[in-house]
Formats: sequence, C-alpha cells, structure tokens
Amino acid sequence: MVFWEIDISGWWSLEFSLPSVSWRAFGSFQRLLGRIGEIGWNWFVPSDLFMPWTLTSANQLSAAQLDAWRQLLVRAPHFESPFFTPEYTQAVAKVVPHIEVAMLHGAAGVEVVFPFERAANGRAIAVGRDIADYQGAIYARGVDFDCEAMLKFLGLTQWRFDHLFPCDGAVASKCWVNWASPQIDLSNGVEDYLRELYARHKRIKRTFVQSERGLQRDLGPVRMEFASNCPHAFDLLLDWKCFQYEASKRWHPFRQQWVRTFLADAVHHDSLHFAGCLSVMYAGTTPVAINYSLRSQRTMHVLICAYDPQFARYSPGLLCFSKMIELCETAGVEIIDLGKGVEFFKRRLMNSAAMLGEGHVDLIAPRAWVRQSLEQSRYRFLRSRLSNPMRQLARSSAIAFPVIRRIFSMR
Repeated sequence: MVFWEIDISGWWSLEFSLPSVSWRAFGSFQRLLGRIGEIGWNWFVPSDLFMPWTLTSANQLSAAQLDAWRQLLVRAPHFESPFFTPEYTQAVAKVVPHIEVAMLHGAAGVEVVFPFERAANGRAIAVGRDIADYQGAIYARGVDFDCEAMLKFLGLTQWRFDHLFPCDGAVASKCWVNWASPQIDLSNGVEDYLRELYARHKRIKRTFVQSERGLQRDLGPVRMEFASNCPHAFDLLLDWKCFQYEASKRWHPFRQQWVRTFLADAVHHDSLHFAGCLSVMYAGTTPVAINYSLRSQRTMHVLICAYDPQFARYSPGLLCFSKMIELCETAGVEIIDLGKGVEFFKRRLMNSAAMLGEGHVDLIAPRAWVRQSLEQSRYRFLRSRLSNPMRQLARSSAIAFPVIRRIFSMR
C-alpha cells in the first residue's frame, strides 16, 4: 500500500493564516488520520483516498469482524496458537484497558489483523504483555504490508516485541535477534514421541519410573487430571511459582492482579479455539506438581509449571510433563510449546522448536538506530562465556537495580 506524505512540520508552517475554524477542522482531521507528535505533523493520505485499515476496540468487535478474523486464521494455519485467537484478545481486554485491533482489508476480505495494547507515548505492546508467548500481526503466507505505514495510521510511534511469530515474515527486517522456543511435537503420535525420547535420553525412562514409585510408596497412587478447574490447585500453583521466582530474586508477573484474574477466568473459558488448562498431578490426595497452559484446538502453550518444593527429591515436575503428554492424544493436542528459554527440562523434552523474533519498529530513525545497536550488543554478551556468571550475580544480589537485571536477563 502506497501512502502520500506531506510534511508541514517546517518553520514555514507558521506562516499559515487559516481561520480558526478551518484550523480546528484541520487539527481534527489530522488526529483522525493519526498525529505523530514526536516527529512533527504529517498528513498521510492513501493513493485511493481511503485507508483500507480499520481500528476497533477489542471490546467492541462486531460479529462480522470476529468472523473475518477466524476466517483469516483458517487461511493462515501456521498461526495455530491460542495467542492469535480473538477469544484471547477479548479475554485480556476484560482486565487490561486500551486493547485495540487493527484490520487491513483487501480484495479477499481481511488480510491482516494486528491486535495490540496502546501504551503511553504512542507505543504499541503485545496483548497480554509479559505472558504473551507469541506476538505480532496475523496474515496469510505471501501477504506483505508496510508496518511503518500501519503505525502511522494507528497514531503510534513505536512497536516493541520479544516473541514475534513468525520471525521470517513481513516484520523480519525489524528483528534484532531470533530465539528458539522449544516444542514437543506429537503429530506422529505419543508412542512415537516417547520412543524417540527414550532413545535420545537413556536414563529418562528410569527417572520417570523411580519418581512414580517413590511418590506412590510415600503418598499414594499417582494420577493426572488433565483439565482441572479446582481453585485451590490454581492458588497452589501461583504460590509455588512465586516462591520459586522470589527465592532467586527474579522478577515475575504473577503477583499482578490482572494476570491472576485473566488466568483464573481462562480456565472457565469454554471454547474450542481458546481455553486455560490446569493440569494437576496428584499422589494420593496431595497435589505435587501442576502445569498451567493456554490451548487452542491443536496447540498448547505451557505458561506456568511448578511443583511442591517439599517433594523435589521425586522430580515431580518432569513426571508431571510425562503424564500430561500421555493424555494429549485424547485431548487432540499435537504441539506443546514450552516457551522461550534454555532450561534443562526443556532441552530434554523438546523434539522441535519455533523461532521467535525480538525487535523494534520505530518511526524515529535515530532512536531506532541507537536502540538496535545497544540491544544487539547486549545479545552478543548474553551468548558469550561471561553471560552465566554475570547473570547469576545480578539475580543473587538483593541490591541489584532493575535495569541491571534487565541487561542480564532474557524473556
């Protein structure tokens, strides 16, 4: 899409002697098209005189818009994820303000859907903020769009993302670095996956057997509840996870009320395309390990996994994943995304990975260049030999400033 741009931000714009009514009308029209205050007043007009983009609050999407969104997901099956569904965006919009949805219309209907949260200073951030494991616009393969022109029309100056999917699409040139998100691919069946897992890791099957025997001997029979709606189990999971993060002095979002409300409500969301899934492993009557996931029809994203610290010697977290995987085939789940990161249990369980991009779209070129240079230097350091000891020092120091922890952390 081609935009005509007329820059009236120069000194000569002061010589305009329009009547006050006309000037106010011009100002209203300017704001309607998106005023970019930080880079001057620019008047953007499309070549066909009408913008094919529409902007709607997530809470005010019509039935026709929701249907068009779902049809786009059918045409773009690679976006099979709960984070790209309209149900997810609307669920977040119930607890977080300023969630909006931009749609690009073409000859075949809606071609691009871009859900985002409008933050201060003209910034766009991901819907769900720090719990959004997949981010970005939704579009069919082969569709290209100008993300900078999109930001201008939406009245935004910058868009920051750290879990962009796919990272090789229309926004690929804006990525600083790519990260792998480990996955468990069950498309060939659970039995084939377990056979491959046991072949790659000779001792893991013995670990599963010993863990289950120990729990059964000391607490009672081990059983797995794949989708529980027990509020006590949900509260237990958050308590365990908060304890784990806070013991290592790491920041986490699970004390924020909107996060807890969203996660609790998602468990009761009855939809084929989006739901929260609380998977609880019991030994006798005692919950010993719990996983919380968001799922769509065939994909599950594990957001939180934790276990009771007093049973750590039984390796209950790994056994919980084993039991959950065994039930996935019955539940219709083919992909379990474990989330970006290099934790040991992810490396052991994964047999696939999705590539996610981290980057920034900024309409202010000098700021974009400085930010990109700093972030690329940071990522080179994170992948160096000095990264681990410095990261541990930042985490263990009780007086570390948040900015220092940000430098030595990865989300």
